[in-house]
Amino acid sequence: MFDLDGFLSTDLKRPRRAVPVPQLKPWFPNSNDTDPVLLLKGLDSRELLLVTEMRSKDSPRRKLAESILNALPAETTAILRGLFGGSPDDTPESFVACVETVRLGVIKEDGSQLLDYPHVVKIAEHFPPTFTLLVNTINELSGKASEATVGES
Repeated sequence: MFDLDGFLSTDLKRPRRAVPVPQLKPWFPNSNDTDPVLLLKGLDSRELLLVTEMRSKDSPRRKLAESILNALPAETTAILRGLFGGSPDDTPESFVACVETVRLGVIKEDGSQLLDYPHVVKIAEHFPPTFTLLVNTINELSGKASEATVGES
């Protein structure tokens, strides 16, 4: 029989993986002779739905992002507009979804989000192999179940 109470009391964690990002080494001042790494996690169902929602040009979330851009100072807006490739209508929906995937899936050791849109877009624009590796690894981890230690509660 399914242990409902045990299931609810178990601490489950999304799968994680440290991924080498040698192209970003100049921005890891303490990496010395080793390749720097970014910590990635698999997205949960809520986060996967946020990524799916960002694909739609009619998405309330995407429209909110655009309205926030319009309210910011011009120099800030110019940087952040890279998320939409200048205009939301000119940007492939899959790119916006990939940016959201990386934004949500690259984390600090404590599990909090590390990158925001300007960081992710700059990685995408200037380091395509690294961006693709991040997207693919996060998607792979997202396809796995959360993990619990046997006997942990």
